[in-house]
Amino acid sequence: MRYAYVLLAVFLMGCVQFSNLNTLIGGAAQEESKPEDVLLIKDMLVIPKSPVTSGNEFTLTYQVNSILTAPGSKEIDGATAEIYDSGRCKAGEVKKSLGKLFPGSTEIVSWKFTTPTNSELGGLEATCNIRFKISYKYDALSVIDATVVSKEKYEKSQRAGETLSVIPKIQKGAGPVKISIGYDRTAQPFIAGSNVPVTIIVQDLGKGLLNGIEKGKMKVSFEDGTKIDCDYPTSKIGSKEIIPLIKKVSPPIKCSFKAPDTQDTKSLFLRVEIPEYDYELHDSARVDVKPAFEGIKK
Repeated sequence: MRYAYVLLAVFLMGCVQFSNLNTLIGGAAQEESKPEDVLLIKDMLVIPKSPVTSGNEFTLTYQVNSILTAPGSKEIDGATAEIYDSGRCKAGEVKKSLGKLFPGSTEIVSWKFTTPTNSELGGLEATCNIRFKISYKYDALSVIDATVVSKEKYEKSQRAGETLSVIPKIQKGAGPVKISIGYDRTAQPFIAGSNVPVTIIVQDLGKGLLNGIEKGKMKVSFEDGTKIDCDYPTSKIGSKEIIPLIKKVSPPIKCSFKAPDTQDTKSLFLRVEIPEYDYELHDSARVDVKPAFEGIKK
């Protein structure tokens, strides 16, 4: 019997996308991917409006929107807001917990600042460049299938002039960190007993910042327990081994597995996940400060 699920089936599905990165590392792949952004910073406001006179207070407010609303979207627990630079202005507090952010919810963050005094300004105007970030944890997950056929079935199809052809399907979960998986242009189905190369690349597609991934956090496994070995390109930061991201893309992670035995045809599902990675959204606000009028001194 010829395989029915070949290229024609792919072209008939209008919702299918082909990832350039997945094509680069492993040939064409049928891809389903959920949105990149999880949290967004919106509607920033300074009260009173800039410029603010010296020795006075002002408030910076903004919204943190949890924008994932699709079925199965998870809440974010433990997110924090932090001021890490307020320039010449003084912040009343520098860190806050945002509690639990449910899908579709909005949290309003408010900070109070005090501008420098006239004496601190020396009679000159100044600017406070306020820099802040939202830190949170999220999970990355990709699943790709693999089809294995017995050597006997493969040889039988060759003798009959049939071509067995399978295009893998990769599903990528929500969140800014996406995991691409490819089989290094090795055509499917894989013959039982053959060694199959795998390449994994991690990419940050969000508006924030992911500095790297702890090697121990990445999990690569087949759902049926088929053994897979990986070589991780890491660098040492303190006592931790980190998979770095250069221009938001990791170096290729090379893996391989031996296609398991089967009497006919077998479907495998390879999972690559990074649970609770640390992600940061950064933003800034500029507040101009002008000296307060002190009257005419005699």
